[in-house]
Amino acid sequence: MPFCTKSRFLSSGLLTLAMCLSAVATAGAGEWSLETIGDTGTLGWRVRMVMDGLGRIHVASFKSVNDSFYTSREPTTGMWDEPLILSGGFRDLALDQNDRPHILARGSGQAILYHLDDSGVWQPTILPFSSPAGSSMGFDSQHRLHVSYSDTAAEALKHAILDGTEWTITTVTTGPELKISNSFTSISLDNNDAAHFLWYVATTSLEHAYWNGSGYSFDTIDYGDGWSRAFDPQNHLHVAYHGGQASDQMHALSDGTSWTVQAVDEERQADSCAITLDSEGNPHIVYLIDGQPNFGIEHLRLATLNGTAWEIEQIDEWDTMIDGPEAQDILVDSLGHIHVVYSDDDKNLNYATTQHAASCDLTGDNTINASDLALLLDAWGANPGHPADLNGDGMVDAFDLAELLGSWGPCS
Repeated sequence: MPFCTKSRFLSSGLLTLAMCLSAVATAGAGEWSLETIGDTGTLGWRVRMVMDGLGRIHVASFKSVNDSFYTSREPTTGMWDEPLILSGGFRDLALDQNDRPHILARGSGQAILYHLDDSGVWQPTILPFSSPAGSSMGFDSQHRLHVSYSDTAAEALKHAILDGTEWTITTVTTGPELKISNSFTSISLDNNDAAHFLWYVATTSLEHAYWNGSGYSFDTIDYGDGWSRAFDPQNHLHVAYHGGQASDQMHALSDGTSWTVQAVDEERQADSCAITLDSEGNPHIVYLIDGQPNFGIEHLRLATLNGTAWEIEQIDEWDTMIDGPEAQDILVDSLGHIHVVYSDDDKNLNYATTQHAASCDLTGDNTINASDLALLLDAWGANPGHPADLNGDGMVDAFDLAELLGSWGPCS
């Protein structure tokens, strides 16, 4: 893979710039930049990533049944902060209305909520839940915190809402599958703040419930597990999961009344996945094709829905010697850059990013031309958050210029 470093450009002048321009011009959508952000050898099983309004990426991961791992990435430098270890096995990560990160964890049979206060100190709060497991959380547009969890003692899926300082807890459904200590639930809030829940009934189905305004409605999506979900601008729910006896990578779309189910990748043994939507509402799914323990190659892939067809590309791969923890998360930023975090069989946490040519269209006329070049040159220098900072490193410089020139012409 061709690659040009900043130090090489600075030391070699115009000749190196010309070489870099040539290399980037031939780069395709599969040119991924990969790095390790956590190499303790104990990370994985559950990974979450969010981006705040300043472009800082926050990442949290399960480290052990007793600990959670957290770090964040500075957008102007691309550097990761020194990792922080918090007590309690990691469950979820979310940002509040002020872009402050919150981490949900479980320790000693109780749920713990951490939040980063204004002085930069993580503050723990013990939540008033009985025998919680498989918890998930999110904030609605009224800044209320919603938590879903399995009450294993009651064999129930619970929905808890924090409004100010008061909790309201209701039962969504009950069933023997919810008594298992490692049962998983997830909550997501649609564009109207209605709560949606997913959970898995072993050997049977992936279940969905949502608040209809007066009670909970229920439906079955498919046979499958390992899910992730997102809402598009039309308030349609997208769910990625691996399903069927062959564990194909699947995508399900609800229009509010029925589900459309489609195979994304029919290679056997898809295992763990995450979904996000770009600004146009197009789904992107990152997932693993499992090489199985003790033999084979693990393939980390990205699938993007282009119209009616799924385009698949490779992000990373590794030899599998053990059945290690594997989990992923994905987001697409406002410039169309794709960000992925994932754990591998070595139990390390990794970060991958790439971008597509359309992000170079600074004027929005679907063509990369002199108008886009003029905007980039006008923004030259340290300019974090500017659309012309195509690689998101906080600088508008020769690397962004190379990307723009390499994408010259009509957007494909």
